[in-house]
Amino acid sequence: MSKIIQKVESLIYFSYASDEIIEIIIQNMKKGIKIRCNEMFSEVFNETFDKMKIEESLYPSEMITYVSNNVNGIKARENKNIILIYERESPIKQEKEIDIPKGITIYSSSIVLSEQNNERNIKFFKSPSNSITCYETLLPDFGPNQKIKLHEIPQLPEYIKYLYVQTRDSNIVINQQHIECLEMNYINSSIEFLSVNNLKQIKLNGNGIKINEMKEKQGTTTNKRRYWKEIQENITTFQNLEEIQLRSCCNLHINLVANKLKNIDMNNCVESQISVKTESIERMKLEDNKLTQFKLTTNKSPDICIAKCENFKTEIEANNEQNVDIIEGNNIEFKTKCPINKLTIIESKEVSIKGNEKCKSLKVVESTINEIDVKPKRIVFKSIEEYIKIPLKEAEEIYIVSMKDYIFEELFDKCKKLYIDECENCQFIIKKNENNEMKITRCKNTENTGKLDNLEEIITIDNEECSIPETKKNIKEDREIIDMNNEKKDIEIETDKKHVIIRNAYDSRIKIQSDINSDITIENSKDIIIEGEYEEYGNVKMVKCKNHKEKQDIGYETYTKIGCVRSLLLNKCENIEFEIYGDKKLLEVIDSKMVGILIRRSFHNTGVDIVRIENSEMSNISSSELCNKVLITNSSRIEGIISQCKEELVLKRMNDIRFRTNAFLKKVENEECKGINIENDVKGKDVKVIKCHNMKIVDTSNSIKQIDCDNVEVITEQENEMMGGF
Repeated sequence: MSKIIQKVESLIYFSYASDEIIEIIIQNMKKGIKIRCNEMFSEVFNETFDKMKIEESLYPSEMITYVSNNVNGIKARENKNIILIYERESPIKQEKEIDIPKGITIYSSSIVLSEQNNERNIKFFKSPSNSITCYETLLPDFGPNQKIKLHEIPQLPEYIKYLYVQTRDSNIVINQQHIECLEMNYINSSIEFLSVNNLKQIKLNGNGIKINEMKEKQGTTTNKRRYWKEIQENITTFQNLEEIQLRSCCNLHINLVANKLKNIDMNNCVESQISVKTESIERMKLEDNKLTQFKLTTNKSPDICIAKCENFKTEIEANNEQNVDIIEGNNIEFKTKCPINKLTIIESKEVSIKGNEKCKSLKVVESTINEIDVKPKRIVFKSIEEYIKIPLKEAEEIYIVSMKDYIFEELFDKCKKLYIDECENCQFIIKKNENNEMKITRCKNTENTGKLDNLEEIITIDNEECSIPETKKNIKEDREIIDMNNEKKDIEIETDKKHVIIRNAYDSRIKIQSDINSDITIENSKDIIIEGEYEEYGNVKMVKCKNHKEKQDIGYETYTKIGCVRSLLLNKCENIEFEIYGDKKLLEVIDSKMVGILIRRSFHNTGVDIVRIENSEMSNISSSELCNKVLITNSSRIEGIISQCKEELVLKRMNDIRFRTNAFLKKVENEECKGINIENDVKGKDVKVIKCHNMKIVDTSNSIKQIDCDNVEVITEQENEMMGGF
């Protein structure tokens, strides 16, 4: 081995090396050898080299050590290239960890911001990648009087494009010409931009983050005369900025000019004022913000989404039409100087829409409106309980959906298309109109009277006790069929058809916006997701649909989210996951495998009337509200829905399950079941057991009705006390 070592010019050693082997290497290594190793080898090598008192000139000319924890025993050597390469993501978080002598080069994806006038040898680190992480020096927190530290990040190499800053109680100065993406995270800090001409993306995350701008000063001459001119506002101009993300920012004030800005994403910000001017905006999402004002100046037509905000003011200055969604908001003020193409207000309270009157389409769902200036040509009202001051007489298309106990009289003067869907105990009195198209679908006890001279045909479906205008033609079907021919593509459908049928979809996101409560049927489809989180549908059916489990395993989003349905049926489906916010009538799963259904608590969700599961294997099923009746036959993993049944529970051909019944449950029937254990007392409930075997039930009233059963153990009150409960 000694003879081999004497000939080696470059040695790579990452396995375990005993002290004896390292001694042999040191004694026989060639002058000028280069070594690449891990930190364990390096530490023992340096200790042994110093103990043996070998001449310094014989130390390797280059020693590259891959480090993950510390740098004990590593020291600088005169005229030697000593390099440390950190392998872990964030190796150094505090300056006190940096006790490295001069002459050692560090390669890392992190740098540490040192205090001013600090005399430590290492101020920042080189990085072999195009990204770098920056940590400020952590000091003890002395409360509200903590001193704000000023840090200017040292000039980074040109190849560094991504900079991540983690800081607290600091003022960070960014003066980096080549940075393209900046992400800043932590609390009570500010950021000042001096030169960021190539910056394309900003991500700010943390409480108390502020942006400081270079302030213009009043110009003076040598004789102290001042120029008579207006001082410009503090405006930050980013020449190449394309995206800005603001997360959990408090008291953030920005006046931003960025003509290439395309995307704005603002989430969970409080008490902030944001003003943005851009000519390239494509998408704007404002979510979970409170006590905040936002202003956008643009001539583009972006999609604007204001979701789950509270006490939030938005102002838009533009010449082009805008699309605006306000979702689950509270006390929202939207002011616009531009016309609106489509305005949607869903599940929001105290909304005010001010400014331009021009609006092509307005959709209001379960919302209250304080003030509204727009005069839309197309109006959709869904589940509105309080009067909204909108001039229906100006509208040409009107959809009245899921309304109860209202009289609409002389409000349809210019209406050419009137759709009435799922209304109850309403009256529509039409005295003057231009109506030539009308639908009345799934209504109850609703009157429709008046002058309908232009109406030659009408669509009527599933109405009960309704007066229908007489026309030449009464149509009983209203459906749209879309065959996707197994083509891989996403689709977005906006429909007013009562029944939409989609067939042969493949690897698709299907977004269905329904102006009425449309029935939806999806057949023979694979790897699909339905997007309708804020929609209300009629009867939803999925037949012979399958998602591949491999996609779920590798983290693909496979959940279908829909708002509310009249009923939901899954028949011959596999690996389908549903998240639903309300089912009014019926939930059915038939002949299916690995189906998951989560019924969440929401305004819609008053509890499913009937749940029916047959010959199916569930991955899970649960409801945040109680169900009236649960019928389960030959199925598994259904315990979550059994516990939510409050009226009648029927189990057939079920084997080897344990469950607890709901305290409100009135009736239980088991038929042809085996190995059932009902763990809580069914005293006072109507319990019937038919052709069952090997069951155990706690019934302290001893009133269970048994028909053709064997080995059914009924634990009475005395036995239950002796067993200490079951």
